Amino acid sequence: MGQSDPNLGGKMKARIILWCIFVAGAALLGTGQPLSAADNCAPSGKLNFVCGPSKSEDMVLVPGTHWIITSGEAQLFLINADTKAWRELYPGKEPAERKDTTLFGDCPGGAPDPTKYSAVGLYIRPREKGISTLYTMSPRVRHAVEVFEVDSRGAEPAVTWIGCAVMPKETNGNAVAALPDGGMLITSPVDAGHTLEESRSGLVSGSVWEWHPKGAFHSIPGTELSGNNGIEATPDGKQFFVNATGGRSVTRFTRTGDSLKADKVDLDVGPDNIRWGQDGKLYIAGRADEPACGGTLAPHNGKIDTDCMRGFMVVQLDSKTLEKKVVWLNKPDPIFNAWSTALQIGNVIWMPGIRSDRAAYFTFR
Repeated sequence: MGQSDPNLGGKMKARIILWCIFVAGAALLGTGQPLSAADNCAPSGKLNFVCGPSKSEDMVLVPGTHWIITSGEAQLFLINADTKAWRELYPGKEPAERKDTTLFGDCPGGAPDPTKYSAVGLYIRPREKGISTLYTMSPRVRHAVEVFEVDSRGAEPAVTWIGCAVMPKETNGNAVAALPDGGMLITSPVDAGHTLEESRSGLVSGSVWEWHPKGAFHSIPGTELSGNNGIEATPDGKQFFVNATGGRSVTRFTRTGDSLKADKVDLDVGPDNIRWGQDGKLYIAGRADEPACGGTLAPHNGKIDTDCMRGFMVVQLDSKTLEKKVVWLNKPDPIFNAWSTALQIGNVIWMPGIRSDRAAYFTFR
């Protein structure tokens, strides 16, 4: 039996201390939940996947970072656009909240019940370096825009709930865009007195609603469209762009004082969301026409067939000239039957999987 190392006890203690420091440091990152490595999802044609973030409807890029936030059926997901690793961002194990009573004093109570939280439309607006405000349209619980602060100064972004704005009963909130003063524009595809069938048939069914801190919601006259869906706004809030799913179009609204000018662009797709890209262009995603589904999204024989598999189209739009260009057309794919958002990052477009267990990305130029 050999002699024992007299320094072994000290070495072991040092290793234990280092391990404790490592574990404690890891727990301080983000919400304490580790990132999941990108699963080995086989590509489908030119589509690549990150498996895990399921039933996500919208996506935003955290300003100044490579982090994507995407909405899920009952949570928010965080995706590293470089490594493709991901994790649940909210609610997580210990959801944080700090109500901003100055902006959201009319918000009833505190953060939503984390077991009932859901999100569809997302919007993110930078406030200061490393700090942004995230707006999430949450139809469940209290039908409200739930608002979060995003802190991206650490190794990973962290979110804290800071308030809400409850939608009027006569609306059907879908997408949201922020205004410079902390106000919001929200689309309602089907306002009270209208039907889902109208929203897919080219008939007027919804409008855009506006809210400002310490104020009430009101609809904006002149924004009535067929299936008001995705919305984007310029940083100064003087122009906003609204997709009309049933109207198969996008309209640029320009506000000058009390006047509202509308410039409509017809599309060959039933558009869903619209999102600014890193290149300063707007990107529109939507379900493509499909002969096997009866063509367009309009009801056929009085029925809307939402289960029929369609491909998707991505359209690039110049916000100034309104010149449009189709940059991607995907045939129906049973692996990824999704269409809701196109988020441009460099030469890659990301898409959430509203009817899938994964997010997709593809190189388009």
